[in-house]
Amino acid sequence: MQWSKLFAHRVFFQDKALQDLKRDHMFIDMHTHTGYSHDSNTRVSSLLRTAKKEGIGLAVTDHLQVKGALEACKDRKVFVIPGIEIAAKENKEILLYFYSIKDLLDFHQKNIERRLTTHEYKHARFRNTIKSLKCTTPMIELLEQADEYNCVKCIPHPFSYLLRNSHKFFSQKDGKMKLIDAIEVVNSTMSPSRNKKAAKWGMKQKKAFTAGSDAHTAKELGKAMTATRASNIEEFLERIREKQGILLGKEMSRREAINHIIRLGLVKREKME
Repeated sequence: MQWSKLFAHRVFFQDKALQDLKRDHMFIDMHTHTGYSHDSNTRVSSLLRTAKKEGIGLAVTDHLQVKGALEACKDRKVFVIPGIEIAAKENKEILLYFYSIKDLLDFHQKNIERRLTTHEYKHARFRNTIKSLKCTTPMIELLEQADEYNCVKCIPHPFSYLLRNSHKFFSQKDGKMKLIDAIEVVNSTMSPSRNKKAAKWGMKQKKAFTAGSDAHTAKELGKAMTATRASNIEEFLERIREKQGILLGKEMSRREAINHIIRLGLVKREKME
């Protein structure tokens, strides 16, 4: 069967599917950021308030930080998956979803906390240099360290813009892909063509799929979600591993995507100065 036909059974780019599935599925935005990330000013309480209003859950995946996930997990009225987005030494990113906040905190303390450095995009097409944080550990080592924990390892936006584009990096024959569980094939900050490329690549790699908005503001929350039948974190992540997730998403227009990138750049400069 062609990849496009398989893809059609696992991903929905329409609003109606959300209403049809809400009766017995849990919906999670699997890629969100709070003010603890270097490129967001959004309060955890704002994300949680929006999630409650929309009747969805979320994975808090701040850049190299865990305080946002810890704060969010204290709210028992919203389904929260503790996670983290890590830029490795090569400046390529990985999303990790943990079955417990305890494991996330332990992983961060042992493998991330003392290995942070500032990365500068010296050739960025903005007025000033764009700065961000990354880990000094090579990606293969990070994946091996994460493999010691009960967590799902996911490649975000593999056909992204600028230096976040990572499909070629992970396709190298050095063992990294063997440690990967899933690929984010619907990211609402990406164009439809880039998401479809990610889905086609994900099919070729025979990995599970995820969807997330990559929200840096509460307004963006829920624009892309992963749905499956589950009642707790363990069940939800296991369904993802088993390729039982259904994806729903709405991408940004080209203008919205450009404004999104510029806004993140402005926040980065403000917070890093």
